[in-house]
Amino acid sequence: MSEKKKVRNIASDLYLADWSEQMAQVLKSGLTIEDGLELIRDDTDTGTKERQMLDQMIGDISITGDLADAMEKTGAFPTDMIRMVKLGERTGNLERILYNLKSQYERQYALRKSVKNAVLYPIGISVVMVALISVILIFVMPVFKRAYASLGIEMSGVSKMLFDLGNWLGNTGLPIMIGILVLLFGYLLYQRWRSSKEGGIPFDRLLKDYERLDACQFAGVMALCFSGGITIEEGLEMTMKMHASPDFLKKIEACKGYCEEGARFNEAVRRADIFNGRILRRIQMAEKTAEMDVTMQEIADDLQFQIDQDIDNKMGRVEPILIGVLTGISALILLSVMLPLLGIMGTL
Repeated sequence: MSEKKKVRNIASDLYLADWSEQMAQVLKSGLTIEDGLELIRDDTDTGTKERQMLDQMIGDISITGDLADAMEKTGAFPTDMIRMVKLGERTGNLERILYNLKSQYERQYALRKSVKNAVLYPIGISVVMVALISVILIFVMPVFKRAYASLGIEMSGVSKMLFDLGNWLGNTGLPIMIGILVLLFGYLLYQRWRSSKEGGIPFDRLLKDYERLDACQFAGVMALCFSGGITIEEGLEMTMKMHASPDFLKKIEACKGYCEEGARFNEAVRRADIFNGRILRRIQMAEKTAEMDVTMQEIADDLQFQIDQDIDNKMGRVEPILIGVLTGISALILLSVMLPLLGIMGTL
């Protein structure tokens, strides 16, 4: 199976998290991997791709006994996940790694959802707002103009300006607006395709404060690496493959260089300016207590919570602004068509 096909068939973050948790529970219960996969398969709907994948894995494991190899042959699991499972099989630490994988993919799903909402929600409201105003200008304003014309009144001032705008939208502006919407939709689809291809989070680069997002992903990947028992340098090598900004990748590369020179992990991330302040103190304490995987998981969870809070706060500010703009424009349109009518009533 080609690498390209594998990328297209990668399972969703939620499925990967659920599968990792179920497999960890299988190992915890003392069942064999093959028996555990059979239990998971029996709970999966017949005829689905997931069931076909599990059937394939069960067949492969019955021959080779290698879970990572069976995962790789399906083309449904990310390369990094397969690597961690392979490491867990080799070190006997598979259960712990699977639980950490579950946390990692749950976190990644939550980040994807938060970032998409932060980008798509205001865009959606803006599109609806523009569409509503355009309908009023194109279809409603001419009705008032004809009504006033029948009374011998010419529109002037704001009323005339809005009517001219509606006339322009109906004749020329509407195709332009549709073209802009098509380009916007195409750009959003491109961002989604790019993130799917590169394994990143859709629209993450559109956020102003995406360095915290990179730091969250970094902490999550390092938690996996520490739980797997691989060296810090190998773990940093894995983080350099994640989808992050060029500046953040340079920081990781610098951190790796400091570690290779003999610096401790907390010193390396400080010098590379990846973390600072309270997070650094937590890492320093974790190095002394040998709980780096737990601490890095907690750091990743804390950063995710902060990202969610920031996004919620920003969306909470954007929504009333957009509603206020819509209300203001609607009021302007209403006044522009009502003022001439009030003028007529004043002459009676």
